[in-house]
Amino acid sequence: MTANEFVTMKRAAALCGVSPRTVARWVDSGQLPAVFTGSGHRRIRRDDVYAFLAARRSLRARASRGVIRVVVVGVRDDAIRTLRRAVSDMGATLRLEHAWSTLEVGLWVGDLRPQLILIDSDHVKDAHLLAGAVRSSPQASTAQVVLTDARKRQDPLVFRDLVASLPLD
Repeated sequence: MTANEFVTMKRAAALCGVSPRTVARWVDSGQLPAVFTGSGHRRIRRDDVYAFLAARRSLRARASRGVIRVVVVGVRDDAIRTLRRAVSDMGATLRLEHAWSTLEVGLWVGDLRPQLILIDSDHVKDAHLLAGAVRSSPQASTAQVVLTDARKRQDPLVFRDLVASLPLD
């Protein structure tokens, strides 16, 4: 059992948007598979959490999940495809805007009020400075500003976890 494959009850609850007690009830009723550690704590495979969520999602619930607004800066197409897939898997709709300059980032943040601003540190010069400037902007006070790189782009679970943590409209 590797640490990356399994999540705690608390993390599973956060991914599902419910309380840890609800996740415990799902595990106890056999709806969600889990393993027990030597000390009696439950651990759930991350992929089982996502499969469980996908199975529970009806078309009506999918339509009402909301919109995730994202501004991307210098992010490669493969990462955008992975992000789109993660949003779709969560049953939400993606509103994505590309910013090609610092000025455009500011304009999109002001107009769109994104929940997520994704900056690729491999393709944006001074990405850390840009991220700091965006974080200090009052219009981006509720946005999650995330720097991505080649390692993060390779792991679709990074995007799944990121999308699962965002508030929906």
